[in-house]
Amino acid sequence: MPLPPFEDLKNDWNNHTLKFTLSPTLWQDADEINHYFSTLDIKSIKFFNDDCTQINENIIDLPNDKGGIYFFILKNDVLPNLSSHIMYIGRAHNTNSQNLRKRCSVYFNQYYKNHTKRPHIHAMLNKWSNNLYLYFIELTDNDEINKIEEKLINNIIPPFNHDIPHTELKRVRTAVTAF
Repeated sequence: MPLPPFEDLKNDWNNHTLKFTLSPTLWQDADEINHYFSTLDIKSIKFFNDDCTQINENIIDLPNDKGGIYFFILKNDVLPNLSSHIMYIGRAHNTNSQNLRKRCSVYFNQYYKNHTKRPHIHAMLNKWSNNLYLYFIELTDNDEINKIEEKLINNIIPPFNHDIPHTELKRVRTAVTAF
């Protein structure tokens, strides 16, 4: 397939360029979380349907009676098993009013369709809709859910997680992005 015209390619390139933080320093204390994740069942679905007009019908595979951690993962078709990027990490509490399926559905129903509520999430969903996958881990203990989400965000610093839980890391991110 031939490349698009230069200006189109340049615009596409600009629209799809992200800054990732890949800091081995932040990964050094990940042994605890690595061991923990080796015991969990991580499931995934493609987030959108084939023409990206609806959320994937497999959203029903997410439990509506549990909370957990979810990840938006960008996968490309060039090396699908080798090339993926964690774009966002979130949590769903296990309560009467919130669960994993309900929380993840919000991303389509509120943020994909509306750019004013969380513009960075809207941009992620729109720019990479064809290649976004939702990975999830079912959990029931809300304290555990909070602890795991915080640790993962602090270790990985996904590009669309704008709120970094660790105060010092948040300060560093602000200082670095100020340049």
